[in-house]
Amino acid sequence: DLQELLGFNKPSKTLDWLLSKSEAAIKELVIKSNANSLASTPSECDEVLSHENSLGPPADGKGKSVAGNKCRDSLSLTKESRAKARARARDRTKEKMC
Repeated sequence: DLQELLGFNKPSKTLDWLLSKSEAAIKELVIKSNANSLASTPSECDEVLSHENSLGPPADGKGKSVAGNKCRDSLSLTKESRAKARARARDRTKEKMC
């Protein structure tokens, strides 16, 4: 196997070698993946803002602040949800380790 070919006696050294050799390719994939996902899926906030721009400026000057608040609230909820998911994942990992 790869570990024997490389002459490493520990799997962690083999993984370190693999990751160091493939770091550039991994970064390239991440950049391409992020660019594709951002370009192909507009967020709800982007859709709201593009709709507002097509309507023109609001007569009373208050329309954008309401939509902007909705976007900020949506982004805050998304960040909070992701933080909770990461915490749950950490807890599951800790349980597996014990």
